[in-house]
Amino acid sequence: MIACGGESDAPDDAGARIDAQTEIVDAGAPAADAGCDVSPEPDAVPEIAGGFDVATVDGGSNVPVATGGDPTGTWVFDEATFYVSETAATMFDREASTVGGRAWAAFDGTEARLDFEFVTTLNGTPAGTIVRPSSTQIRGTYEVDGSAIVITPACAQSSAGGAGGGGSAGGLQFSMDGDVGRLITSVSGTAGMITIVLDGTRRGTP
Repeated sequence: MIACGGESDAPDDAGARIDAQTEIVDAGAPAADAGCDVSPEPDAVPEIAGGFDVATVDGGSNVPVATGGDPTGTWVFDEATFYVSETAATMFDREASTVGGRAWAAFDGTEARLDFEFVTTLNGTPAGTIVRPSSTQIRGTYEVDGSAIVITPACAQSSAGGAGGGGSAGGLQFSMDGDVGRLITSVSGTAGMITIVLDGTRRGTP
């Protein structure tokens, strides 16, 4: 059993991707070379409006702390913040860069289904504007351990544009306040730690 996110790749230009296909599946899980069906998809998943922030400010963490809760239900996310290190933030124009795409997650008490599709647009890099798409789908059983959601994958796949350096993810954390929810995952790579924070709402429960 492993925490959702498994092993991941993070490009050294701060355009993070979660490489679930090649790294998330442990030795006891099947290979994910034939795709990963996470249907049914929620209706009218909103477009994400997001950007970048610096993870550490004045020596302290600027990243939200997960508080836990019961994730049961279908969650759609319309906001994303990618928190990068101070070093990574010097590699591009953080305020002019954006995160788009779509993301949703469903938890029915036993099975988890996640679909994250991000497009990061990095402006002001030495190479100009860099656009990186990534797409990750995961299905499996799960358990809640405090504020962590621990997933044992039945299938997982990921595709992403561009090459990136090796890295690993720090699992999936969850917070909720009624029907408002937040998912947090951390990806380490050559640009340092990148923490992805998704904010959204619950559509309903099974």
